Amino acid sequence: MRKTLNIFVPHCSGMLTDHQPHGDGLVAYGFIKRLAERGHSLFVVAENINLSTPLPDNVHLFPIQYRFRSSALNRLDYMMQLRSLYHRLQRVVHFDLVHQLNPVYTGITLALWPLNVPVVLGPYVADWPANPDAISSSRSGVSSILRRVKRAAAHLQQKRATALLLTTEAARDRLVNSDPRGKSTYIVPHGIDSDFFCPSPGRPLRSESSVILFLANISERKGIFDLLVAFDRIAAKFPGASLLIAGGGEHEQDASKLASGLACARQIHFLGRQTRQQALEAFRNADIYCLPSHGEPFGMTVAEAMSCGLPVVVTNAGGVRWIVDDDGGLRVPERSPEDLARALSELLLDPGRRQTMGAHNRAKVLKLFTWERVIDQLEEIYTQSLRIRKRADLGEVRDPGRISNDAPQEVSAYE
Repeated sequence: MRKTLNIFVPHCSGMLTDHQPHGDGLVAYGFIKRLAERGHSLFVVAENINLSTPLPDNVHLFPIQYRFRSSALNRLDYMMQLRSLYHRLQRVVHFDLVHQLNPVYTGITLALWPLNVPVVLGPYVADWPANPDAISSSRSGVSSILRRVKRAAAHLQQKRATALLLTTEAARDRLVNSDPRGKSTYIVPHGIDSDFFCPSPGRPLRSESSVILFLANISERKGIFDLLVAFDRIAAKFPGASLLIAGGGEHEQDASKLASGLACARQIHFLGRQTRQQALEAFRNADIYCLPSHGEPFGMTVAEAMSCGLPVVVTNAGGVRWIVDDDGGLRVPERSPEDLARALSELLLDPGRRQTMGAHNRAKVLKLFTWERVIDQLEEIYTQSLRIRKRADLGEVRDPGRISNDAPQEVSAYE
């Protein structure tokens, strides 16, 4: 992409951070930093900002704080503040496009309409089966109305967008338009810092003292209890194996209590919350990474483990089933400790297979998931979106939410 752009980012996660254990915030930072390194100027709105090092000078940050207890009122208040900010900035900045990063909160970009620039939404991630962050009500009638209003707003928001980005095919459940496979839809995964998350040189090929790592928020929906039950079933067969549980979360105490009552308790170790550097060391010291989530939206820690050259064991649910293939790991049904135990046992018994899987995963990340690859894709989508907008302004395209016939139907990271 030759032209550098002025990009307005109306939302970029609940927290923009380069070091805190906040998945969406770290991914947003990756997109913003690397777009800025390509020369683009970004005007970024965020709820909270927690950075250990400053972003480049061509990134301009605008924090907007929530002021109400009600999530619905906060959303409306955010949109009103956002609209006011955008119009103030428009007086001095010519924006080339608007890009709302994940999570794509419903309705946010509608606050900016009417717009005369392309709008890019995403990358969307798949939704959890039960999303605790969604706007809802304890009253069933009110919840039903909220769901209908949210769906209508999402339909309008997506219809007016020029491009919709999905991290994996699993995220198609977030699209509500009548033609979800329209030509404005692209597959663009989250990027991985493959220079940082890389294998440890000369890592030994262990057979007797293998380490299984779980690194994630310790919650029931991440499958932590399934993993503990599964490990208890195989621990006696592998007395030298250990299970490392890294992270914190709402069910940390419950998981620790369950683990302490198992026969294999001495083989299970809770490491607590991890810094980015500690997470790297945990990956490097492990032999298998396991995330038995009940519906992982994308699976950032799985991709990081793959980048570190680890074989992975995951569930066949959510986004992870699209990024883990048969050559790099094992996929099992969700909520099935028995299948999980069988898969872990298979890999514990075969160090050579683990090594081959890990090498495959590292090569796959370098080919598809590096930030350079992801930003290349994103800049191509920006180019397509600007072209579509220009044709729409000339009257050649009636619906700017649909890509013209001469544009590629889909840009996929998995080809």
